Amino acid sequence: MEQKRHRRKKIEVENVIENSVREAIVERGYNRLRISNILEKARIEPGVFYNRYKDLDDCLDKIVRKYDYWLNDSLKILPDITPAENLENIIVNLIDALDANSEMQQLLVWELSEYNKTTVRTSNGREEDIKSMIEIFNDAFKDMDIDYRYFSALFIGGIYYLILHKKYPSFCTIDFSKKESMERLKYTIRQLFDLIYNKEIDEKAVADREAKNKTLVMMEVAKSLFQQGVDVQIIKKTTGLTVKTIRELGKDK
Repeated sequence: MEQKRHRRKKIEVENVIENSVREAIVERGYNRLRISNILEKARIEPGVFYNRYKDLDDCLDKIVRKYDYWLNDSLKILPDITPAENLENIIVNLIDALDANSEMQQLLVWELSEYNKTTVRTSNGREEDIKSMIEIFNDAFKDMDIDYRYFSALFIGGIYYLILHKKYPSFCTIDFSKKESMERLKYTIRQLFDLIYNKEIDEKAVADREAKNKTLVMMEVAKSLFQQGVDVQIIKKTTGLTVKTIRELGKDK
């Protein structure tokens, strides 16, 4: 007796198609992906595919929306550490997140090689996520000489390239396909953050001390000149202090 063929439910068919698309993307990349690859993997007829999607672009756009969230998972701000430590963690965590996500790697390659509705949307969406990070850090880094936006762009762009380049033998004599190389990369990023941020903090502390000392010296000069009867406007021009401050200093004996 012939066994009845199992009829898959709608949700089962959609899951099979989605999984097949994602597998095919990892294997072939977006540029080489064809509907025939999906049909073969999912074991479905063309009509089943076209009942759900207008064409391949429509299929990819809908499926990519479901997993292009990886950057959000990396943009976690912890309240109990400094802004520099938060930014450092975000960039280091980005390495692990992207390295573990073959689909996202293929999406980045697609964005670099083809300009279409989906690649524009995914790229712009990621930029919106990064903008939210920039707004959070704007105030924290406003007094630093280094523009952390460019600083972050260099790190993130470098991480993208190094991970996408892993299939090649080496980059700068380093084989980034090895776990120890990726760990060394993260360690080096942390070293650079410590070097740059701590240097900025030290320089700012020195500058603050120098400014404070200069103000104290000017206050002494203003006090002496005022008590000698020098015109207040001349003292103001000489010391940079306000008239109110000069008059208050002059009252002190």
